[in-house]
Amino acid sequence: PWGSAARQPMSTLLASERGMFSLLGVMERGQMLPADELRELTAVANQTARAMAATATEVVSMERTISNAPQSRRHLVTTINAFTAQLNDGVRQYNEMVTVAAQLVSAVNNGRVSTAPLSQQRYRNELTDATDRLGGWAQAFDELGRLRQA
Repeated sequence: PWGSAARQPMSTLLASERGMFSLLGVMERGQMLPADELRELTAVANQTARAMAATATEVVSMERTISNAPQSRRHLVTTINAFTAQLNDGVRQYNEMVTVAAQLVSAVNNGRVSTAPLSQQRYRNELTDATDRLGGWAQAFDELGRLRQA
């Protein structure tokens, strides 16, 4: 359903989302994070995915416009490229969050190692940082979308 510019970032996002929600289930069942942190993590993952899907839809619309009205190309290409760059940045940040979540799950499950509590805390802190960054990205991008609609 995604246009050519949005196809790759959205495919990557969908795969990352499946991984993230699997990890969220593992973290919840293993009580690796407090319930409020898990809710926040889930909310940020969902908010980000929605913002990226909305952006991808905008890209598809602009690509469709170019297809139907080729004279619009010179006006829309820069915007398509900017939106696609934002999508790629969002996917990169989302993937960082998934990686840190996987590291946390690994550190907790390898808790027999004497340094595990330090690793667990480090990954919890990194996950919080990654979630905050991604949440900030999604919120800023959401606000830009509202400005575009105004």
